Amino acid sequence: AAAEQDAEHLTSIEQDGLPQAETLEELLGQLAWPEQVDGAAVVVERMVVPPEAESGLPQDPDAAVDYLMQHPDRQDVRMAVGVLRTGESWCALRTRAHDDDDAVGGSPDAVPGLVAALRATFA
Repeated sequence: AAAEQDAEHLTSIEQDGLPQAETLEELLGQLAWPEQVDGAAVVVERMVVPPEAESGLPQDPDAAVDYLMQHPDRQDVRMAVGVLRTGESWCALRTRAHDDDDAVGGSPDAVPGLVAALRATFA
């Protein structure tokens, strides 16, 4: 009813019983939304390091995670990606180091892989 009154109304729904997946992109590849759903959004946090950080990356996966978590140039990034059934998308990004409302970057395709994966849930 709220969505019928306000075209920009959003309803947050937590999905229970999701299928097993190794990555968010793999999970999204297993989902499809019913016709009543006009759009969907996901918010994820990722750790980003410069490419040169890979030169010292240990082979052991647990040691590699520890190495990356302790890297002095590590940046934590929060990404919100939304897609409408009609195809429009928007991405917003903010780093923990610049955690201010005026330090949010955004564009329709700032996170192209996640936009594509989310868009595919409406195909």
